Amino acid sequence: MRFFAPALVAVVVAAAGSARADEGMWLLNELPLPAIQQSTGKTLDAAWVQRVQKGALRLAGGCSASFVGKDGLVMTNHHCVRGCLEDLSVAGKDFLNLPFVAKTSTDELRCSKLEINQLQQIDDVTSTVLAAVSGRSGQAFADALKAEKARIESACAKDDATIRCEVITLFDGARFHLYKQRRFQDVRLVLAPEFPEPSTSMNVSTTNDIIGGNSGSPLLNGDGDVVGLVFDGNLASLGGRYVYEAAGNRTVAVHAEAILAALKTVYADKGSARVLAELVGGEVRVSDTP
Repeated sequence: MRFFAPALVAVVVAAAGSARADEGMWLLNELPLPAIQQSTGKTLDAAWVQRVQKGALRLAGGCSASFVGKDGLVMTNHHCVRGCLEDLSVAGKDFLNLPFVAKTSTDELRCSKLEINQLQQIDDVTSTVLAAVSGRSGQAFADALKAEKARIESACAKDDATIRCEVITLFDGARFHLYKQRRFQDVRLVLAPEFPEPSTSMNVSTTNDIIGGNSGSPLLNGDGDVVGLVFDGNLASLGGRYVYEAAGNRTVAVHAEAILAALKTVYADKGSARVLAELVGGEVRVSDTP
């Protein structure tokens, strides 16, 4: 598993444009596909949903990412891998502030503490969990809930070290879903640029909903193309955990064209051609295979 981290700042700089999105945040296994088709004209089938689900990744410990390459290339935000860059930095090599590009596969540097999870399957286990805690309250409820989650997760993983299973609590305990994820623990750094000039306009703002942990998520269009790399929201988005306000809520992403332009020009003499060559179709497009 190899990644590059083109988004460098966690502050809003001048937006290059704006875009509208369907309101709110939806579970991947409960997308309102007919409503999306009616409002956008795009037909999104089960195969599209599966590709996007397996293309969107989670960095264990926080942040998001996505597969964008034919051979396991992953894209995420610079600040999401700050710990790795700090661990790799030595005297004369400050990876936090100086650019790094692995010109060959042997130049890639392993991030020993970083794990990437790919969501494989979602199962609704609400009835099973609620049956296990029925009639209990207080500490007895908490203990029963913890025990049932552990039982379900253990049965799912079956002692397979490459699988991570988690029972996710949704809607304040009204629903419980089991997430079965593939674990990638051999994660290597391919490209990490330096901090840009803050006045450079390379961002796009959208009406997508955003909450903590979404940083590093791919911003997709209906064709599955990555049109941006999410890294922040505005002040109005902070209440998105409780209510979504389309009039004020904004997600901010680095524009995909800015990422491609940097790879083609700024880092060309440092070896970024191999990163460009691995991108699906020569564009930043989400891929469902590592």
